[in-house]
Amino acid sequence: MEEKSKHMTVAPAADHRREPADGSPHAAPASEADAAVAANLLVVDDEAPIRKLLRQYLEAAGYGCRAVESVAEAKVALQDTAFDLVLSDINMPAASGIDLIRYMQDQHPGTAVVVVSVINDPAKARAILDLGVYGYILKPFTRSQVAITVGNALRHLQLERRDK
Repeated sequence: MEEKSKHMTVAPAADHRREPADGSPHAAPASEADAAVAANLLVVDDEAPIRKLLRQYLEAAGYGCRAVESVAEAKVALQDTAFDLVLSDINMPAASGIDLIRYMQDQHPGTAVVVVSVINDPAKARAILDLGVYGYILKPFTRSQVAITVGNALRHLQLERRDK
């Protein structure tokens, strides 16, 4: 039944859920908000406590999440799995998060990147954002900062995908 107000008409939401392709009992997301929660994320950080904490936050929020400790491991993971978003540290041994961002732009341009870093220099942060990342989380971070930044990045990515 429709409810009418002075300014708009609100109709009940239709249930657009469908069975997933893998045959699992979980229904597909019915809305854009549900679709963002169903996103698959990759965490790249050389610090085990940070990886663990981010993974806990993200899984508790309903995201699929994998965590690796290096850019080399991230590249392997990206070949094996389609990720919607990558959260990456900048300062890591061997290859840096900047190297990963450039690799992502070249090899996985449809995957969003959010930086998680201790770099608290506005000029450096701006330079990193200018590379096209979807967000910047400063360590130490809160659960809310992670949730808001990841949610915004996924909404941005979803709009870009829709507009293509």
